[in-house]
Amino acid sequence: MSVLWFCAPWPFALPAFCIFLLVLWYFAQRLALDIFVVTGIQVQPQAATQALWVMIFSAVMTLCVMSPATTWLQCSALLFCVFIFRLSLSDVLTGFLPRVMTVSCLLAGLCFAAGCAAFVRHLEAAALIASLLWVLRATGRRFASREMLGLGDVWMGSALGGWLGWPALYAVLSGGALFAVWSILAGRTENGGPLGPWLGGGAIGVLLNMLYQPVLMW
Repeated sequence: MSVLWFCAPWPFALPAFCIFLLVLWYFAQRLALDIFVVTGIQVQPQAATQALWVMIFSAVMTLCVMSPATTWLQCSALLFCVFIFRLSLSDVLTGFLPRVMTVSCLLAGLCFAAGCAAFVRHLEAAALIASLLWVLRATGRRFASREMLGLGDVWMGSALGGWLGWPALYAVLSGGALFAVWSILAGRTENGGPLGPWLGGGAIGVLLNMLYQPVLMW
């Protein structure tokens, strides 16, 4: 049972949420500068979009802190949420997932796996997901004569495997399915759209399920 479970009962959820709002808003403001340094792309300020993502991920991080998981898993989950927040928001604002951001997320996930004595399993999951997404990317380019899956999405999928292990397959499948439904409903089947936020959403769902087991079961 987690120490934080006893020290931070649910009445403290609101203060925790407010703290995460401030932290993520800082990261959201820094993101434009980081993207410009890495890619040279000027990101136009979109306060409404940034505020929406900050609120969503602040709620997710609050749920992570209040979960009955161990303190080590809670802290790791918070770091994972920051990575996913930055990647998702970057894809929403620019349509790009910079390599330095996806690779750093992957490496951090493998370091977490090493700390949990699960390095090999997570590395295998990361490699398999990257291979599957690479094949899907190559197939799309061959038969559709256009890029249907970005290289950044391949790296992000691999990073999810590094953090979550084999359950990351659920994240990729559910995120991809939701993206396909959204593309059809929004009429974006030809022009596509950012896949990163949907992969991130699937990853957050898997993460919360893992943190709240056995309170929540499949």
